[in-house]
Order: sequence, then structure tokens, then C-alpha cells
Amino acid sequence: MKQLFSQYQQKAKNWLLSQTDLLSKTESIRLLSANGSITKNAVEDNSIGQIAILNKSMYVTFERSYKVISRKELLGIVNNEKDFHSPFSNSFVQYKVEDAGDGTWLVTYYFVDLDVFPHVANYHVVLTWEWVLVAHLESLSTLPCQVTSVFGEHLVVSDGQRNKVTELDLGNLKSRILLGNQPNLRCETLTLERMSDAIANYFLSFTWVGIQGSFNRQRLFANSKKVSFSKYEMAAVAALFVGVMALESAYLVGTDYLLSKQVSESAEARNEYASLKGQYLTNLDAYQALEKAIKTRSHAAALPSLLGQLQTDYDLRIDRLDYVEGEVRIGGISGDIESLMSFLGKQASVSGLDFLSPITPDKSGKDRFSIRFDFLDE
Repeated sequence: MKQLFSQYQQKAKNWLLSQTDLLSKTESIRLLSANGSITKNAVEDNSIGQIAILNKSMYVTFERSYKVISRKELLGIVNNEKDFHSPFSNSFVQYKVEDAGDGTWLVTYYFVDLDVFPHVANYHVVLTWEWVLVAHLESLSTLPCQVTSVFGEHLVVSDGQRNKVTELDLGNLKSRILLGNQPNLRCETLTLERMSDAIANYFLSFTWVGIQGSFNRQRLFANSKKVSFSKYEMAAVAALFVGVMALESAYLVGTDYLLSKQVSESAEARNEYASLKGQYLTNLDAYQALEKAIKTRSHAAALPSLLGQLQTDYDLRIDRLDYVEGEVRIGGISGDIESLMSFLGKQASVSGLDFLSPITPDKSGKDRFSIRFDFLDE
């Protein structure tokens, strides 16, 4: 029985992969050939599948925090704002909602420029390689990890609450420094077979269903078939429609009466709820403001101690230093930027170390840089 179930499971995975295309800026490939073997095949425009996996280079992301009472209220706000946040005039939009606690919700938007990648709109289901990769590595507990696949090089790290995927260019100094600042870094190469398993397992987990836009509803509705009726069938449908409208009108009148009665009886309860909600939001704002003030004061006082440990070997000149709510931004020039980044990356009080802009040569022969990191003195 177990063997029979395994056979059906493999057939389901094979069918799933036969409908899946991997899309990147330069090419589109399919992992499963007609005979069921795992190969790298080019996808022709007239033979696209139903499922698309997008490489990270095909979309841009944007994050925003919201403070609302319920997820339903949040989704209503986001649906009205998503097109406004898009950097493209014609875009395919997806967004993922996460509960950050304390009444705060974090929304991550994903925007695909349909003027550059119009074929994305032709798929019924659109997923990202970023989601597949994070789910695959979470099951293995192997973070941080450098992953090599047909999609190129990616770095996956965790800040304790969320996992972050960064696309790497090993010929770029910034990418090499990011890799050098990862302690206990694991390297993993995903063959075509392992990629296909990761994609199939993620799809069958159905965790992607909660990501808005993963189902391309416009494509699904566009493929629905039109139904035509004869004049007798149209008459029957019209009569049925009139009857349904009459019943619906009676239902609405009755419902309106009951709702009006309930509203009049519950006015006191609604006023009390509104008052309690206002008090809750006021207290929440005050608590969060106090918490931020305490953290900012205590951590800022310890920042000079960190800067005092910088060695003169770094040949460092700081032109700008900003500290805002635990985030430190430093700009200047250095004769040994790699050693400086390595030193900061090893400090227990430093996390989220990254470049704000590319490294550029200065007229003095040194490197001009701009970096940021989160500073927490514990």
C-alpha cells in the first residue's frame, strides 16, 4: 500500500513539474521533459506552463508596517494601496502579510514590471524562488546558507524572526564582504533533481495560498468559457431572475428592519466599544514611544565605546555618522574597507550590517563607502 501511494505521489509531482516554468531575466526553462526525466529545457512562448517560479532579479520588493485592529481591515487597506506603491505603470502585484505583534502588521509587496516581462501575466499561479528557497532551508535548519542553483548564487540569513534572501554576484566586492561576515556559513548546491523536489514540496505544502496574488485571478477568469442561450432558455432565465430578485428584495427589507432594530438597541454598547478602542490605541502608542525612547537612550550611550575600538590600520575617516532608533549609518573613506566590515560583523552588538550604496574609489586612492547596521548593547 505504501509503495502504491508513493507511485501516485511521484506521478503527481511529475505532472506538477511538467506545468512549472522557471523564469529569469535572461531565459525561461522547464525542469521536466516529456518522458518524465529531469532536464533543462527552453520554454517556447506558445508552450508555457500553468505555474511560474520567478527569480529574485525579476521583481522588486517594498515593505510597510500597518497598525490596525484586524487582518480583514488590513487587507482592505492594502488592496486599495497596492497599485499606488508600485514603481511601474503596468505591474503584476503580490503581497505577503505577517503579524509583527503589538497590533502591528508587516506587509511585503512584490512588483513585476509587465512591460518588461509580459509573459508573467499568462500564468495561473505565480510563485517566487525566494519563497521556495526559504521553505526548503527551514526544513533543513541550515541557516545561514549560500545556495547555488540554475538561478545563480543566493545568500539566505535569519535575523531571529524572519529569513532574508539576497542575490549574489561573486565578482562584486559587496557580495564577497556579505559572505565574509557570515559565521558558520554553509554552502549548498541544488541540482536540478533537488530543485524539482523543493518546488514540488513547497507547492504541495499550500503555504503559498495565503500570499495574495499567488493565484492569478485575471488569468483564471479570462480562460472561462462563455455560455450562449436560445431565446426560450433566455426567457426561462429571465423569469427565474425576476423571481430571485423578488425573494432577494423581501429578504433585504426584512434584514434592514432587523438591523435597524439591533442598531438602536446596541448604541450604548457601540459607544463603549469605541471608547475602549480609543483608550487601547492611546495606551499602545504611549507604551511603544516609551519603549523606543528607553532603547534609544541606552544604546546610543554605548556607541562611542564601539567606535573607540576601531584600529588605525583601517585608515578610516568618518564624514557622516547618524543614529536613529537603534540604526547606525556611517559614511566616509577607508584604506581597508574589507577589514573594517569584518571587524563590525564580528561584534555581538552589531546586526544587519549592509552597504547603503556601492563602494567607489576616492581621489585619495582609498575607498568611499556608506554602510548601516543595527546597534544593540546588551
